[in-house]
Amino acid sequence: MTNPLQEARKEHVLVCAHRGTCGASVIQNTRLAFNNALLHHADIVELDIVRSKDGIFYGLHDGVEKYIFGKEVDIRELNSDEIDELVVTNEFDKPLEGHIERVDVILDYLAEKDCFINLDRSWFYWDTFLDYLKQRPDTSRYILKAPAKTEILEVLNAAEFEIAFMPIVKTQEEYRLVEQYDNINTVAVELIFKTLDAETVNPDFMDELHQKGLLLWANTLTLNKVSKLCGDCDDHRAVSGDLDGSFGKLLEMGFDIIQTDWPYLLSSYIKNKHK
Repeated sequence: MTNPLQEARKEHVLVCAHRGTCGASVIQNTRLAFNNALLHHADIVELDIVRSKDGIFYGLHDGVEKYIFGKEVDIRELNSDEIDELVVTNEFDKPLEGHIERVDVILDYLAEKDCFINLDRSWFYWDTFLDYLKQRPDTSRYILKAPAKTEILEVLNAAEFEIAFMPIVKTQEEYRLVEQYDNINTVAVELIFKTLDAETVNPDFMDELHQKGLLLWANTLTLNKVSKLCGDCDDHRAVSGDLDGSFGKLLEMGFDIIQTDWPYLLSSYIKNKHK
């Protein structure tokens, strides 16, 4: 039986927006960023998860606090009442109205939207986050993402939770590890590769995953000068003008979902060049 994500893929290659579509005075991992991503034709939005000292979940990638708040702070060490008072700043280091948002608020908002939600970096908090998710009214459009590591997979397997799961896979061996767990509902695989001859993008391996009904996810984010998630087929190559060498190459390789910081650029390319 196919799940909603696999059904959506039948229409076209799917676009995931990294932390929503943010910039200027639109803060990442907020309702405004996610709505902006949908206006830019994203099918999936990525929501980073972090937990406060008193157990409340927020939408934020820990480690970016100085960029978001204009000062050094670790919200994992703060209580929710302290977090709710933090002033956010824009890209020009100017204070804004509003604050970072609780996951409850974001998920309630996205429940009214036609999109999927990729839940990233939640695995640090699975001791409480999985039970939290089980209380949500509808998890059918959630994608739980995590590294393919034994200690992480053991927790998810023991939870007996039918939520859609996507492992982050850097080697074929990591994928084989995921296969060992009967209670994990794997629907997609994020393939990480530094070069186009990496084992994770070996055509036979990718074909095997497709034959098992799994969707293949590529991540085109340009994180820094040294980290490569998809070889040289990244966002910088696309916005430099070589869309065929970036997005086009990934589509040619057979990826079903592509995550980017530039969803409209990718969506337009898919519409004009591919199905």
